[in-house]
Amino acid sequence: MKSFLISLITAIVTALLVMQFAGHDSGAKTESKMNRAYERVMKTRTLRCAYAMWPPYAFIKDPNTGKFSGFIPDYLELMAKNLNIKIEYTEETGYGAQAIEGLKAGRFDAFCTGMNKNAPRGQHIMYTDTIFYSPIYVYARANDHRFDKDWSILNDPQYTLSIMDGEATDAVAKNTFGKAKVFSLPQNSEMSLLYSNVAQGKADVLFSDVPMSEGYMKNNPGKLRRVNDEAVLTYTIGIPINNDEPKLKTMLDAALTELLANGSIASLISQNDPTHGYFAADFYYRK
Repeated sequence: MKSFLISLITAIVTALLVMQFAGHDSGAKTESKMNRAYERVMKTRTLRCAYAMWPPYAFIKDPNTGKFSGFIPDYLELMAKNLNIKIEYTEETGYGAQAIEGLKAGRFDAFCTGMNKNAPRGQHIMYTDTIFYSPIYVYARANDHRFDKDWSILNDPQYTLSIMDGEATDAVAKNTFGKAKVFSLPQNSEMSLLYSNVAQGKADVLFSDVPMSEGYMKNNPGKLRRVNDEAVLTYTIGIPINNDEPKLKTMLDAALTELLANGSIASLISQNDPTHGYFAADFYYRK
């Protein structure tokens, strides 16, 4: 009996020790996944950036020279200079799932063009603090004046909204116009389809910032119009990074806040958009 009790106690102690070390090892493995991008940036002095086009003023790539221009590459260069690092543009992902998946897979360190902060994306990534703001308006067919006085009537199943799955237009539709029907595009579709679906009568309206919509209307005159000068909402733009990178977020937040505080970002925006009809570094610019 005494031998049995000794064996039982020994087995219990052994099991507890195994569980303790297994838990410690699991914690160590979890900890080892944290801040990998930050450590690599510190070692190589290079921030690997994914990007997407945002013409004509925010983010553009010259197809002939490969040179990037716009106020976003400009303030990224200032940020990099102050951090004593360099920016390496590694992959054009668009604004959909490919950007999120690339961050989680570690193909790049940040989506440097920036994205609107919303709840669906916030479940998978984290953002830097807000860098700038972009007002979003309602656009309808050129001869359609049903929503001029009050676009809130769109929250009705008789109307159809042109949206893209998982993109900001999807969130606007669900949060503000939940009763309306949607004509939905899959993620990573060509952005111009959001506009052409309205122009072709497949949907009644879409939600868009000014630069994107003006670009479409310039190339397709007489097709669409902005319903009125009241913004549906204002996008808050931050740089997405992987959830496992709190040190990278802290570093980028500090560098970007410095540029906001000294007026550099506002100045770069104003050089491209003097009336702040497109973008602003201050949320209250429309008041």
